[in-house]
Amino acid sequence: MTYYKHCFVVMRYRCIFALLLFLLPLVSPAVGYEAYLETLNGRNEWTEAQLSRMTVREKIAQLMMVAVYSNKNKKNEQTVTRLINNYKVGGIIFFQGNLVTQAKLTNRYQSLSTIPLLIAMDAEWGIGMRLDSVDNLPFQLVVGATRNAQYSYRMGSEIAKQFQCLGMHINFAPVADLNNNPANPVINVRSFGEEKKMVTNYLVAFMQGLQDNGVLACAKHFPGHGNTNIDSHIEIPTVYQTRFAIEQNELYPFKELINKNIACMMMGHLRVPVLDKSFEIASLSPRITTELLQKKMGFRGLIFTDGMPMKAVSQRYNAPAANLRALIAGNDVLVDPLDVPASIDTIEDAVKRGVFSMELLDHHCRKVLNTKYYFGLHKGAPKVPETGLAKCINSQLVESVKNQIIEGSLILATDKQRLVPIKSTINEKIAYIEIGNNPKNTFYQTAQQYVNIHKFSITQFQPDTYLHLLDSLSAYSLVIVGYMDIQQRRPQRNYGMDSEVCSFLLRVAQLCPTIVTLYASPYTASQLMYPNLFAGLLIAHNVETDYQKAAADALFGTIPILGRCPVTVPNVFVLEQGIQRKRILRLKNGTPQELGIKTDRLKKVDEMIAAAIKEHAFPGCQVLAAHKGVAFYNKSFGYHTYNNDRPVTSSDLYDIASLTKVVGTLPMIMKMYEQKELELDEPIEKYIALPEKSNKNSLQVRDLLMHQAGLQAWLPLITKFLIATPNSSLPALDGNFFATQFSPEYPLPIADNIWAKKSIQQRIYQVIDSSELSYTKTLFKKNVPYLYSDLGFYYLQRIAEQNKNSTIAQQVDSLFFRPLGMQHTTYLPLQKFGKRNIVPTELEEPFRRQLIHGYVHDQGAALMGGVAGHAGLFATANDLAKYLQMLLWLGNYGGMQFLKPATVELFTKYQSSDSRRALGFDKPEPNPKKASPICPEASPSSYGHTGFTGTMVWVDPEREMLFVFLSNRVHPSASNNLITTSNIRSNILSEFLKAIDEKQK
Repeated sequence: MTYYKHCFVVMRYRCIFALLLFLLPLVSPAVGYEAYLETLNGRNEWTEAQLSRMTVREKIAQLMMVAVYSNKNKKNEQTVTRLINNYKVGGIIFFQGNLVTQAKLTNRYQSLSTIPLLIAMDAEWGIGMRLDSVDNLPFQLVVGATRNAQYSYRMGSEIAKQFQCLGMHINFAPVADLNNNPANPVINVRSFGEEKKMVTNYLVAFMQGLQDNGVLACAKHFPGHGNTNIDSHIEIPTVYQTRFAIEQNELYPFKELINKNIACMMMGHLRVPVLDKSFEIASLSPRITTELLQKKMGFRGLIFTDGMPMKAVSQRYNAPAANLRALIAGNDVLVDPLDVPASIDTIEDAVKRGVFSMELLDHHCRKVLNTKYYFGLHKGAPKVPETGLAKCINSQLVESVKNQIIEGSLILATDKQRLVPIKSTINEKIAYIEIGNNPKNTFYQTAQQYVNIHKFSITQFQPDTYLHLLDSLSAYSLVIVGYMDIQQRRPQRNYGMDSEVCSFLLRVAQLCPTIVTLYASPYTASQLMYPNLFAGLLIAHNVETDYQKAAADALFGTIPILGRCPVTVPNVFVLEQGIQRKRILRLKNGTPQELGIKTDRLKKVDEMIAAAIKEHAFPGCQVLAAHKGVAFYNKSFGYHTYNNDRPVTSSDLYDIASLTKVVGTLPMIMKMYEQKELELDEPIEKYIALPEKSNKNSLQVRDLLMHQAGLQAWLPLITKFLIATPNSSLPALDGNFFATQFSPEYPLPIADNIWAKKSIQQRIYQVIDSSELSYTKTLFKKNVPYLYSDLGFYYLQRIAEQNKNSTIAQQVDSLFFRPLGMQHTTYLPLQKFGKRNIVPTELEEPFRRQLIHGYVHDQGAALMGGVAGHAGLFATANDLAKYLQMLLWLGNYGGMQFLKPATVELFTKYQSSDSRRALGFDKPEPNPKKASPICPEASPSSYGHTGFTGTMVWVDPEREMLFVFLSNRVHPSASNNLITTSNIRSNILSEFLKAIDEKQK
């Protein structure tokens, strides 16, 4: 290492060390919760000093955690400020609001408080549960459906990190209730499930995820709120069970959490007569809070009440009386106490009268202060950053954990015909019925990437709507239903499911195979009529976009279906029921997060493309990169033209030019080869008729594919069909070959209002057949040098078409494009799509004298009527990625084997030491002295091709990676070659390869 490098490294590490020292106060101590419990129940100088100088009223105030809303007006802020300044309350709990305001309020309130505040939030599924601009993590029941407690740990970990970003200490989670009553309206999806051991595994994992990352976990609602059909927010629930049943079930998770050193416990506002015969609410009951929880079960942590304004309490007691009862019962902290001043007065009076002992008050207060000591608050509260919060909260890991949980939670209840996953879509005509308002249409958009489906929407339920739709559905072979309008926690109202809709779905199922997806909890399936009559029933838990995407991915097999029902649903699910389905090999549209790819590198790609568009290298483009079968980057940029009148979308078709060689012609040649209909080293005269003395008769198929057949690089074919015109330097089209209208004699579309004679194709073949070779084999030079030429693919097209007695367009469409789901890949795109969906190419002057829009740009291919071996295909990046992924998976895709692995391996490898070319494909140049067509990071096993219009495809098997770049750099003139001189396509690929390599390190 040089001296300067050494200095740089030293300075770098000094900067990192200084940054860590700066951030250190924001990070809670490394958590060993046995140490926390020892601190909590022990003595330290700071706590004892505080207790010695505090008044009785101040000690009482330390036991109060008041509510803060960062989305309310100044009145709430002033109220909390008054409670801190005048009464010295000990903590705050944040409810609804936004990130920046909460950070500012935290800093303000901590600066006002003489003793720093304990800060909590009820964030069972992350702070998105309370704050806007933050994604929700899944409900606990969704996590329970994954049957993987590791997800629970990771979720707890990420929530803890969110808390750290905002300077919070306690999360009132997890819900430790067993949801063993399907009619429970308040616990429901907030529980991991009903089976005690499974639920406990998830609870312990979640707790450890929080506590391993510096945040106190708080189990609730002791002694168990699951087996009731009453919401304690509204009235008092009562759990009528035997003591044995409660000890065996409800108390089991709490016992195990206590054994694993959970830090905190929240008492439930419910009555359990067998535990307290006086029918006192558990949170106010000394028998339950002190005798059972602390003495019998040995809990030594911090005890919180549930929210004191809840009607289960507030309807029975006034606020001061309820707060006093809670403290006497054994709670350490009152959560959101009403009427703080009057409550302090009442509790102080109780202390004076001996109703509430000073010893018990000090005990509670000492635990609160010791908790603050444990978090280092005795040294002062660190300031929460008020900028950069969104990045801190919505981290890449949070998104990754969320998606993994969602994908692992989908539950397949029935699949009698084994339709799931939907494999071959060649002959399928699929209808999608969406029930309810769903403005984002995520399921439909995702499914459209796999197969063409016809969407029907039902927002208002009327008999005429049903009858009309039933008539329309008779033409379809499969129906997928997405039921959106369902309420998660309304069992008393049938979860919002309409009986008429359920009756309609039953009729659809009787008409044709029907797969129903419910975007709500498994309990909602109980409202379906005869659910087992559906061909498929999928539970997707939630209507949010991530769940819709996962449902589409699961039904079309890009993710496995692994979920099992964590609860019993009468007439639908027994506990742990769920049909498992493996993933099939089909390209998935995903995110960089799920692959562990850093987004910073991808932002550089965005910047490179934006700069290229600004420099007019091309008006717009589509770019896609995939790794391990997941398209982690799939974006559209810019506009169709420099007029900026139509933005590029993912469904817009580009003229892919010479990519046609490897996407259209080559797969047919590969198929003929493996079916032994073609030999690579046979002369082409064996497969097509050529003039008797043609110099092309002995050319071999292999040499055509490798561009070593001695064919000329280019022939000016168009000049054979032009005539000179008076008073113009530009020639005109020969009227003997072209007409302005379609007719049987002029059937070939060349451009708008230009049609060519059918015989023109034979004329082109004659010109090529009679052309001179650029190089001939001799006795001394057996290998013809590499010279890239389109002409060889004219011959390969003729070979394929003569062998199959059909056009190459028909062949490749039926054997590859349609089975692969490449619904936007076609020759002659105007026969299927409007011009608004097709990106234009050149404003062509010498030949067609118009903007080429919807017709092939290549003049030779245009003379062939738009279908040629070397050019003519139009496609989207998403479609081309499917084809490339099929090659990457050695011919397998969507449950079908399109090509044999040996065939793919043969055609994509180097063929000789004299050329870098594979069979049809281009490859990296192995000779360091020669220029390579691709970036140096590409592996020797990689292969691909470029196109004249500004396109590229590339596959790197070593990295399990593929890349697609589509642009119309030839607009408005083909003379614009900035895309090549700036090496834009190769440089972008380089960034993707580096991103994958960094991830693998």
